[in-house]
Amino acid sequence: MAKGDPIGANEEVVRAYRYPYWDAAVNRGTPSAFTEAEVSVSRLAILDFEKIVAIFKTDFDGRIHPDGSSMQLRGTGRAIVADIVRQAEVPADPKSKELPNVVLTVNEDKIENEPGITDNPAHALIRGWERANQTQARRIPRSVAKRLLDLFGAAAIPDDAPGNAVAAGGDASPA
Repeated sequence: MAKGDPIGANEEVVRAYRYPYWDAAVNRGTPSAFTEAEVSVSRLAILDFEKIVAIFKTDFDGRIHPDGSSMQLRGTGRAIVADIVRQAEVPADPKSKELPNVVLTVNEDKIENEPGITDNPAHALIRGWERANQTQARRIPRSVAKRLLDLFGAAAIPDDAPGNAVAAGGDASPA
């Protein structure tokens, strides 16, 4: 299944929101921030929030998306691992009671000495796997991605703040 060791169920992780995962019109992340088979997060048990945000800013601020949009860090979200995993255990359609065809894991994935990427000893991955074949990676369906977005919430990073530091950190409650 996953490469790194599983992350503890009670650990809290942080997700970066930047283009294309930030909707400036409503000032929050978008479900697309959670639809890949691997979603990057960072562990608060390894680095404090300010250090994680500094890594995000180093990696994204100043980068330009292929469509010409700025990839500047716009916000963050936070969630507990056990709650993340649970989002794939809720039926997509309550009438059918059928579970989504995905299970989620959260595993460590330290970034060290990779060209063009800031070292991040707190890096981890939320990974989607086929429910019927949990060795087969699978993109996270939009229904689960929407629940993850609500779970992580969003805290905007003000443009005018010194270093764009987030006041009061992220919000793990539904947005």
